[in-house]
Amino acid sequence: MIHKPTFRTAVFAASLVLVAAPVRAQTKPSPATVAPKPAAPAKPAPLPAGVAARVNGKNITFDALAAQLKAWKGSPMIQEAVAELVIAQEAKKYKVTVTAAEIAAEVFDFKQKRVEQERTSGRGMATWREIAARYGIADSYLTDYVRGIIVARKTYAKFLESNIKGLDEQRKIAIIALTNLPATPPKPGDAPDTPEAIAKRDADAKTKIEGILADIKANKISFADAAKQFSADKDENGGGSAARGGELPWLPRTLPNGRPVGDPPFVDAMFGLAKVGDVTPAPVKVPNGYLLIKLLQIGTDATPAEKAAYKKSQVDAQLQNQQGFAQWRAYLVQTAKVDYAAAPMPVPPALLPSPQP
Repeated sequence: MIHKPTFRTAVFAASLVLVAAPVRAQTKPSPATVAPKPAAPAKPAPLPAGVAARVNGKNITFDALAAQLKAWKGSPMIQEAVAELVIAQEAKKYKVTVTAAEIAAEVFDFKQKRVEQERTSGRGMATWREIAARYGIADSYLTDYVRGIIVARKTYAKFLESNIKGLDEQRKIAIIALTNLPATPPKPGDAPDTPEAIAKRDADAKTKIEGILADIKANKISFADAAKQFSADKDENGGGSAARGGELPWLPRTLPNGRPVGDPPFVDAMFGLAKVGDVTPAPVKVPNGYLLIKLLQIGTDATPAEKAAYKKSQVDAQLQNQQGFAQWRAYLVQTAKVDYAAAPMPVPPALLPSPQP
């Protein structure tokens, strides 16, 4: 990495030249002298009122910036301002508030991370004040920037809380899965499966799972132990539902996008169980084999604490979904009534994001 010379390094290099020059001119050694410390760089004089920045003696004025903004009708800068305003309006609808303490905490965190980023980038140690002066970052700008981030995040969280399905429409189940697929994946060049081989594997899987179901009904083995011992829903690292006695997370009938959570026979069997503890009376045929399903809990029976914890976990997970946030933000802008001085660039049709389970 090539580092650009700074004023400080230039002064330091110049001081070395000035100290070395008289030494080279001398014919006899002289007592060592202490080199003077380089003078601290003078602080630049304050810019005149109305000047935003000065580049090599040339001023950039606020009036020039305003004129440029006016000429860029429908520019990304205006779109950004529109987005901030519609989010602020949405925040008001949800009664979102942001405290000074929240802003101060995030501003502090931002500064700390920026100082660390400066250090690890190879530009050396610098205080936040030095970084802010270098890049022209005013405290007022940073405060407004952080406030906007917090408002947007809290408002998006409120949207998620209003749109993520609660537990009332969901069920928790355990499964035992037996596959009718080959024990080892076919290799390139292997002969394709014959219909007879496929039918035999399917029949073997059905016979085996019927035997497991009979043992469960006869109380020879518990559902959880049978899942741990026989279920194919496992991996070499000990993952999958088998290690948990077949237990799956809460499942709705349909996803937010309207699609069923699984194959129709699986969904129908899951919601066809009437009471906690019920097991499907026969194996459920699915594309890759057979399932036994046991109902562990009905969402409507969950405690208020369980429902609140579930909703919070779902919201927290979705807050990490940057694509979902961007889609929600774009939807707000595209469905707002916005009058422009000139037509902005065309955008795709707005789609309300669907929180993923």
